[in-house]
Amino acid sequence: MKALVCFCGRAHTALMNKHLALAVGLLLGCGPESSALIDSETEVLSGPEADASESAQALTVANFFPLRTGNTWMLSDGATSRTVRVIRSSGSLHLVEGLSSAPAWMAFAGSRLWVWNPTDRAWQTFVNFGSATQTRFSFGGPCETFTVRQVGNKIALITPAGSFSPAVRYEFTLSPPPHVRCAMPMLGALTFAETVGLVELRTPNQETFALTSASVNGRSWPVPTAKATLTMDKARYQLAAGGSATLRATFVVKNETTRPLTFQFSSSQKFELSVETSTGDVVYVWSADKAFLTALSSFTLQPNQSRTFTETFTVPNAAPGWHTVRAWLPTRTGPKPEASAKVEFLAAPARCYVGGCSSQVCSDRADVITTCEWRPQYACYRTATCERQTNGQCGWTMTPALQQCLGQ
Repeated sequence: MKALVCFCGRAHTALMNKHLALAVGLLLGCGPESSALIDSETEVLSGPEADASESAQALTVANFFPLRTGNTWMLSDGATSRTVRVIRSSGSLHLVEGLSSAPAWMAFAGSRLWVWNPTDRAWQTFVNFGSATQTRFSFGGPCETFTVRQVGNKIALITPAGSFSPAVRYEFTLSPPPHVRCAMPMLGALTFAETVGLVELRTPNQETFALTSASVNGRSWPVPTAKATLTMDKARYQLAAGGSATLRATFVVKNETTRPLTFQFSSSQKFELSVETSTGDVVYVWSADKAFLTALSSFTLQPNQSRTFTETFTVPNAAPGWHTVRAWLPTRTGPKPEASAKVEFLAAPARCYVGGCSSQVCSDRADVITTCEWRPQYACYRTATCERQTNGQCGWTMTPALQQCLGQ
C-alpha cells in the first residue's frame, strides 16, 4: 500500500533540507513539480518514544485527538467543508487524512502528537499537548520554519456540532528567511476539545472551519437529544386595558433516538418558559414568581416516549407587536431541548364610556349628551356592564338579568 504526499517548493525544491519534507508535506498545498511517497506501515518501523517524565500523561492527552480507525470530523466554513478522518490504524500508528494534501502517519507518545517524516525515516513533533500557553516550538528546515504555540487552553467554543469548553488551540506560523520564497501553509490554527478531538481549523487567511459533526470512538456529535415542539392556543392575543395577555402553551419533548435519554435538573423545576420582544428583550419569565425545591431531580424518556408540559400564564404590561415564546428543559448538564413560537399582541381597544342624561348610553365617547326624558328601562343599566362587544363596538353586555329587566 502506498500513500502519496506532495511537496511544493516552487523554484527552490532542490534547496530544501530533508528535515523540511514532512513540514511542507503537511502544511503546504501541492503542485505538479515534485512528489514523494509515504511508505506503508511496515516501513514506518515503530512508533515514537516518550520521555519518562511525559509517559504518565499519554492517556490523558490522547483524548484531545482520539485516533482510531473510522473516527471522523466534518468541518465547514459555511460554504465549503473539510473532512478529517483516521483511515487506517496499525497498533499505535494511525494514518490520518484531511489535515494535509495527502494522508500522514501520526502517533501519540507522552504529551506529544507526532507525525512520520518519510524522508528522514523519523518522527517529528506536530503538537505538544503538554506545553504551557504561549510556549513555542519549531520544526522544519532552513527554507521554511514552522513555529507552533499554544494560544489558549480554556477556550469556550460554540460550533454547529455543539458547545465545547475548555478547548485548547495551537497556532502554526510560517517564518521563512527574507531571501527565500515559500508557499502558503494549509493550516493556521487547530483547536481541540477533550474526548471530541478537532473542533475548529483555521487557515492562514483566517478562514474558519468549525465542527459540524463528528463520530469519535462510538460517540456522535451533535449529541443525540430529544425533539421539542411548542404550540400556542392562539397566534394573536388581544391585550387587556392594562396591557396584559393570557396565553396557553403546550411544550412536548419526545425522544426520537434509539436509546433512553435521561434529563437531570438542579431543582424540582423541569420546565422553563420566556417571552421576548422582536428586539430580544425578555418581558416575561415563567419561573420568576415561583419557588422550587433545591434538590436534584431527573426524568427518563424511553425511545419514542414523550413528555408534555401545558401552562396557562399571563404576561403583564405587554406592548403591541410580535413576540417570541421560548420553552425549554432547564437541565443541569448536557443538551437543553428547546422550541419557540411566534405570537402577536394586539393593542388594547379604547375603553367604553357610559353617557347620556340618564346614563343609558354605552359608547366609545366620553362626551355623549342626550335629552333628559326618563324611561323605566333606563334603571336596568345601573347594574349592567358597558364594554366592547364581539363586533368591536361598545355596548351593554346582554346578561340574562339585563334581558329580563328590559323585558318587564
